[in-house]
Amino acid sequence: MQKKSVTFLVLIFSALLLNTIISNVASYEHKVNNFPFKPTDVVIVKSLNFLRKQQTEEGSIGSYFVSTWGAMAISSAEEDFSNWTNLVDYLENHTNYIDLTKATDLERLTMAIVSCDKDPRNFSGIDFVARIKDFFDGSQISGNSDILDDIFGILALISSGVKKDSSIIQTLCNYVKNKEYENGGWGNVDTTAVAIMALISSGEDKNSEIIEKAIAFIKTKQNENGGFELWGNTNTATTAWAVQAIVAVGENPTSIYWKKNGSCPIDYLLNLQQDDGSFNWSENNNMNSLWMTAYVIPALLGISYPIKIFENNESEGKDDSKESKNENQPSNQNDNNPKISNEDNNQPIELLTISKPIEGAIYVYNKEVKLPISGIFIIGQVEIIADANEDVEKVEFYLNNELKYTDYKSPFVWYFNEKGILSIKKITVKAYVYNDKILVDINSIITKIDSAMSHIYMEKTVNCVNYFIRYLKTYAETIENFIDRNCEFKEKEICIFNLFPQLH
Repeated sequence: MQKKSVTFLVLIFSALLLNTIISNVASYEHKVNNFPFKPTDVVIVKSLNFLRKQQTEEGSIGSYFVSTWGAMAISSAEEDFSNWTNLVDYLENHTNYIDLTKATDLERLTMAIVSCDKDPRNFSGIDFVARIKDFFDGSQISGNSDILDDIFGILALISSGVKKDSSIIQTLCNYVKNKEYENGGWGNVDTTAVAIMALISSGEDKNSEIIEKAIAFIKTKQNENGGFELWGNTNTATTAWAVQAIVAVGENPTSIYWKKNGSCPIDYLLNLQQDDGSFNWSENNNMNSLWMTAYVIPALLGISYPIKIFENNESEGKDDSKESKNENQPSNQNDNNPKISNEDNNQPIELLTISKPIEGAIYVYNKEVKLPISGIFIIGQVEIIADANEDVEKVEFYLNNELKYTDYKSPFVWYFNEKGILSIKKITVKAYVYNDKILVDINSIITKIDSAMSHIYMEKTVNCVNYFIRYLKTYAETIENFIDRNCEFKEKEICIFNLFPQLH
């Protein structure tokens, strides 16, 4: 009798367990079949909540770079930016965080500006559309071998309301199409995916030979888990962009064609969502969860870049060519490192740039190789070089906000030699200027401290505490203004592979 009871209990337990498994599988299949998801679906709501919880009082969501992608993700979910405290203000007030001499920085921020429903022709006092066009030499952007600035140039200009049939858009499209490899791709899945989105947004037929070859190339890079790889690693970022490209050509990434070993790209992405709503970079690596989550949201919503297109009623035909540009618009055609002056657009004079490493390059033991890639990849050791103007007295080099090295003499160089296995690191370079103005600031600070202390000595009541707090607040504001005026910093994110750092 006892044996029968145990058997009966085991059967009941097994049935319940089986029912739970079947229920979970059915629920999961239901999730996948919901693609494209709605902003109100749990997977999207959890992702947005994760971004919201990481937002600072200042408004940033991670670094300035990640915040731009975050803005695009928020826009794709049709969120009201008034519910995202200070995010738009943060982007507008800190345009000095980007390199205005670098086309891809301008292009990415332009797409974010439009996503925030702001005018890219007047944001923080800068005409970003004109700045991007200023890089155009009549055939391509920047005049180098990096195809990404041309691809994102198309996306940014289309997003800004530049007409599809304008000469600059069609010239850039022809340049990009002529760079397609025989295998149908543009080097890797990332670049190929954004190229597809750029070409289709500019009017390329989804069924054209160029697009069909490109989407076929992406298919060849799909792994057994349904995801897509870059540099041998299946990851969230590459898979998200691949999904957006698939959607751009009018295909469904959950269809049989896009399944490998029973898994589609959406399966892969959903498997990487964590309990807090974030997305890991890969199955075994949770790096850059903010960045990855910002990438995944529009992909799961079935939205390709550009997220939004600005309604521009002005004619774009008059200023498409290099010859017809506004003569008052600053040009960098013959200047590899132009400076921004107060007379040009009331922007502060630029103190420094990070001249090495550069975007779209891989460094193998300090040797630079330019490739059609997104990001900066470093194998072994590399020099981090900061170009600063003559007023800079010292430069500090930070790794993930930790001070690593200070250089007091130009050229300002830090020999980067840190351990990492495909780790994403943030490099921050800070330049400090010491001049007569600083002496005034210091004297002001000293005066305020003396005043606060005198009130403490004179007052015999508890009011002395109030005086002290008030003057300390003024002192803190003076310090903050002092730092803002006399320090400038730039950031870059790099992916490193260095198992055995060597002494230098």
